[in-house]
Amino acid sequence: MSALKNKSELLAVLQQQKKPLRQALLFSLVIGLLALAPSFYMLEVYERVVNSRSVMTLLMLTAAVFLAYLIMEMLEWARARTLFEVGAAADTVLRARVFRLVHVCNLAPGPQRQVNLILNDFYKLRDFLSSPAMSAMLDVPMGLALIALIMWIHPVLGVFSLLSAIVQAGIAMLNNSQTREPLAEAGMQLAAARRYAR
Repeated sequence: MSALKNKSELLAVLQQQKKPLRQALLFSLVIGLLALAPSFYMLEVYERVVNSRSVMTLLMLTAAVFLAYLIMEMLEWARARTLFEVGAAADTVLRARVFRLVHVCNLAPGPQRQVNLILNDFYKLRDFLSSPAMSAMLDVPMGLALIALIMWIHPVLGVFSLLSAIVQAGIAMLNNSQTREPLAEAGMQLAAARRYAR
């Protein structure tokens, strides 16, 4: 019953943040489209500039690519800011309940391991909502769409792109498995240091 209640509270927090999360997803989609600017730039250079030898066309295309990069950087900043506000909103909604739980656990006899678990979960949730990992999750739909587009252009390029994405995911999973234990140990040492500081 408690688990269901906690889950419903978390879902309620996320539902309250639907609008900013949709904005962040929209930013991610536009960023994904703007990431195609260099490819279109090279296509246009070879199709128009090389044949016409027009310096003005080259300058205009270059200016358009710089503008696309500028807009992309602004959108990435806006997305990061939006996700930070989502994390801050989750912190504001959940902090009172977390504080009460920590207070109850501190009053209970025995080891205070439960306090560390509660605080760690709360910090992880808050930090994840505003982390690059959340941005990467929002980039997944556009990434899959781009792989489908490359597959439509040429199946060999599409398969190569798909294999590259799988290799990247494998490297990320390997990195996670290699760093999980040291990070857990560091977390335990931090918790011990906090207990000692009390």
